[in-house]
Amino acid sequence: MPIPKTRIPATHRLPSLQFGQENLAEICRETEPGSSEMTVMNQAYGLGGMFRQLASVPEHEPLGFAYEHVMPFDPDKVLACDLNDMLPVFLTSNPRHVEPLRQAGIERPIAAGFGIHYAQAALERTGTWPPPSSRQGTLAFPAKSTIGFNRSFDYAAYAAYLKNLPEEYQPVAVCIYWKDYLQGRHKAYLDAGIPVYSCGSFFDPLFFWRFIELCSLFRYSCSNSIASSYPLSVHCGCHFFESDMGEVMQIRDGAEGEPHATGFQSETHYGAQLRPLAPFPPRGQLLADQRKVTDEISGREHALAGSELLALHHESRDRLLKCQDASLSFREDVPHPVLNRWFRRHLFNDGWASSGMAFMPEDREGYATLELFFKISPKFTPDGQRLTISIDGEPAGVLACNKGFHRLRIPLAQCCRKMVSITAEHEGTSSSGSRRFALRLTGMRVITDASTSVESTPVERTKIPDELNVPDGW
Repeated sequence: MPIPKTRIPATHRLPSLQFGQENLAEICRETEPGSSEMTVMNQAYGLGGMFRQLASVPEHEPLGFAYEHVMPFDPDKVLACDLNDMLPVFLTSNPRHVEPLRQAGIERPIAAGFGIHYAQAALERTGTWPPPSSRQGTLAFPAKSTIGFNRSFDYAAYAAYLKNLPEEYQPVAVCIYWKDYLQGRHKAYLDAGIPVYSCGSFFDPLFFWRFIELCSLFRYSCSNSIASSYPLSVHCGCHFFESDMGEVMQIRDGAEGEPHATGFQSETHYGAQLRPLAPFPPRGQLLADQRKVTDEISGREHALAGSELLALHHESRDRLLKCQDASLSFREDVPHPVLNRWFRRHLFNDGWASSGMAFMPEDREGYATLELFFKISPKFTPDGQRLTISIDGEPAGVLACNKGFHRLRIPLAQCCRKMVSITAEHEGTSSSGSRRFALRLTGMRVITDASTSVESTPVERTKIPDELNVPDGW
């Protein structure tokens, strides 16, 4: 059922909001990543586009390096999502995190500062930097859920706490995480007369810009958890205080059993330093200490210039192009979520589950048609799935495909040296905009037979070639 729109009363609106807070249902809707990056995490918070802008990398060109999207409160710990990126160059926030990443197998980790520094630089470049304002009141960041965890606490009690803060900390507003908005957890604050805002969903390109803009209007920030909102809001000029309102419970999405209490980042290396600096009421002499720890965890002095980012982009691409993986036959019926090692073939991902597929074929003398074999899984996908083939962002055809194996042919002259993307959707597309499908590439090759248009035909699995040899340099 569609989520009802939440309109913010005129009396609650903040001045000079440039990045859309009028309709939370729109900016909090679940969005899927596009298909033009070699690792999906390069689309988190819109930072991939900002890195491209600062480094003058063409918009359609996938970044060669990967970057950290979670602030490393514990620099000795390496996250699985960072290892899954599998790109040669990885940008991390501060030097303490470099050696653990190297020991975990990342080829070239580099201390380059957290993404907030690049979001600010990109925002300054647009000329729309939030104008100076008279900071007042408090921006609250309630303990939030994540992509993998569902978290909860007494929202009505927390709303009452915020509403009853002393006059110095008023007015108060809430910045809610998109996933908690979809769960309806913002209603307790609205019922208490507290305005609610959001930075948008995980893949929203304006996420960090909204965060920067909201923080620029408030003197204080607070949360009932020690998490990234603490140092990030301090970096944006707020004085943070902890508003401890009892236990926050969490359970992994899809897991059975009872939720358990979480301490968030309180016991980590930087969390243990930050927590004593955030008492209530906040003490002015501690703000400088908050900023000092924030600068260290975010790697402020290590942020790179655009020319340095561009050099790392080319270096990482060059390293990828030297990879010698020869086969593009994906015969096993398992996902291939990391395909950047096939970058020399210009294949970015294989369209498994909820992501699209993208590639950039080269012109090959004597070859006329690009031929792909793919499977539409009967487990997840109803008949009547529609495949949309786009070339450099322009629709080239929409095909209706049923479950099973198919062969797709595209004239090579139509798509050579251009970004070809294939996305899929079906009648079951959710009201939140999320696409859930199961399109998986099983093989690709170029052939001499000429195809005059984009066409797709069903094919038996036994008719798919065992070895799909793609010409060298393709």
